[in-house]
Amino acid sequence: MENLAMDAAQIRPVKGYQNRLGMDSAELTCRPTLSSQDLGWKHIQVGQFQHSPGECNISSDEQHTMCVSLATRPVRFLQIKDGKTHRSLYGKGDISIATAT
Repeated sequence: MENLAMDAAQIRPVKGYQNRLGMDSAELTCRPTLSSQDLGWKHIQVGQFQHSPGECNISSDEQHTMCVSLATRPVRFLQIKDGKTHRSLYGKGDISIATAT
């Protein structure tokens, strides 16, 4: 089994406009401020997003998605998956997981 070591200190700032995290099947309407895309990791991509006021759409049917809130204040969160809707307030450290279909 391959040992995946994830060192957050190695995540690099994203240069220029980029709306994908190396996930060809994912639709992202906001861009990452940091990305692990160029580090050569296998089977995982890590990115940090700074959302402007409004919404950010992260959508992928072929890949699992995990979101961890780093916001200092609660934000409104809407998740729609398989026709089911979940709304809540997410604060710092809250996690949302959406499985691939």
